[in-house]
Amino acid sequence: LDTKEPRFQKALEEGQRRLANEQPKEASDFFGRALLIKPSSAEAKNGLTRAEQLASMLLIYQQALSLEEQGQLTEAVTQLEEILGSGLPFEPALEAQERIQAKLDEELFQQEMNGLFSALKGEDFAAARASLQNLEKLGLRQQEVEQAAALLADQQTRAEIAQLKSLAEKFSDEEEWQQAVEAYGEILNLDPDLLFASAGQQEAAKRAELDRSMSDAVGRSHRLQDTAQRSAATSLLDYARRIEPQGPKLQGQIEALDSLLEKFRTPVPVTLESNNQTLVTIYQVGRIAPFVTTKIDLKPGTYTLGGSRAGYRDVRLQITVGPDSGENIYDIRCEEAI
Repeated sequence: LDTKEPRFQKALEEGQRRLANEQPKEASDFFGRALLIKPSSAEAKNGLTRAEQLASMLLIYQQALSLEEQGQLTEAVTQLEEILGSGLPFEPALEAQERIQAKLDEELFQQEMNGLFSALKGEDFAAARASLQNLEKLGLRQQEVEQAAALLADQQTRAEIAQLKSLAEKFSDEEEWQQAVEAYGEILNLDPDLLFASAGQQEAAKRAELDRSMSDAVGRSHRLQDTAQRSAATSLLDYARRIEPQGPKLQGQIEALDSLLEKFRTPVPVTLESNNQTLVTIYQVGRIAPFVTTKIDLKPGTYTLGGSRAGYRDVRLQITVGPDSGENIYDIRCEEAI
């Protein structure tokens, strides 16, 4: 009885020391001895419970290490989370979890990097971007991730350029020149130094301007009544004929404009009526002696006619002669006495 208290304290101290040394079996023995001495001791009971918990944690910990050795890293982390989730401090489990998680992250890094390169090879840019996002979340090997991102951006740009080039060539083949200009412009926005795009845009712009000019000349043919406009249209036609290659659309425009110019170059009969006393002048054509009815061939266009008669007020008449303007009958006479 005299040595009861010292022996109890010694058993507790040894139990605590064995717990600290992660020796759960020995700790249980000492806490059990302390309970034999003082069966009601809460400290000894708590120590015994902690020793049992430590034994359980060590068993799970060893299982996790075994799984790690076998390469079953996900299962090992799950085991360690069971220990760490208990709320009890166990530093080796935390260290093991960090070590195994690092291995898992490294494996995932390699998987995502391989997936990214595989996606790039197949030009599956959506999958490549998804892999890149996963790599960025991992936060490993930042330099390699940045290089992969640059490679993805470069290949995606090249693919866009190839697609736009095909589209621009398609528009050119179909003589949709303005759309071709825009497609080449998009390529130059991606890479301003591409010579094929710069040359293609210049050629397409030249052809687009020709297309607009030809369409305008054919669509507003009434202007060909003017001599200057006919001359300009003739020059435009000559230029269009020298263009190579000529697609069906341009050939059609050339034929249409040539036909229109031929019409406007061909004189049409014009009938003039008067009183046989008026001297009629067609400006830039000539003077006609008094007549009752006369016919004259005039090229399509706008003409000014003047009439004069002694003792009567002069008259003027402007007429427009078209290639398809019907009978072309006009009356000009001086009848207002002065």
